[in-house]
Amino acid sequence: MKSLHLICSVALGILFFSLNLAAADRKSGFGKIPKPDELVSLDAVTLQTSTGKWFTVTVSFTPRKHPDPEKAFNEDFIDDVKLDLYICLRNDSREKKFKRERKREGTDYVVADLYDYYHAGVEIITLKVDNIRKELHFLISNELAERDGFNRTVKPVGHVVEMTLGGVPIAFKEGIVFEKYREKSVLEKFKEFAQTKSKANEGLLLPAHMVNANYLSNAPAVKMGPSPSASGL
Repeated sequence: MKSLHLICSVALGILFFSLNLAAADRKSGFGKIPKPDELVSLDAVTLQTSTGKWFTVTVSFTPRKHPDPEKAFNEDFIDDVKLDLYICLRNDSREKKFKRERKREGTDYVVADLYDYYHAGVEIITLKVDNIRKELHFLISNELAERDGFNRTVKPVGHVVEMTLGGVPIAFKEGIVFEKYREKSVLEKFKEFAQTKSKANEGLLLPAHMVNANYLSNAPAVKMGPSPSASGL
């Protein structure tokens, strides 16, 4: 009798787990919850310094797999894609100012006061699933970069890259990067800071194709114009 009760308990537990897993899959908006980088992989977020007009940030990614090929109009293309970039850069000019004030007045500062955050979003009309690396470029005026002392920076303090496919968010392995931190709580706090504090600099980071269509040579089919944030912010 005890064995029968144990078997029933185990069976009910498995059924409950399966129902919860199915509910989570439905909540994801896809047939099943995709692994990070499974549908689209985030390859890199890089900086390019220049003596010209623009300081460039490049997001590289590769479309790997259609989230729902059975329901797709064309399974080789993913429609309604949005990408948001939040970038954190260290303001070296502000640091020099703070150091002068500390020497003169005895005031101190925290490292977080040296970080500036920028945001831009791009709407992709359709993304071909071809396992070929795509690039989206973003620009900051080089005069602004020189003023704030990050014009020679080769690596950002951190970044947040978000993407939605048909309004459903997907995860990246390196979607949130902040210095050498790996703790989830720290990364989530950094993301919160980036989303909040970048509002003060909205419009200073521009999708490069809005300035010059030549930047689209390795880009997917983007919508030409301002894009709403993938996160709704």
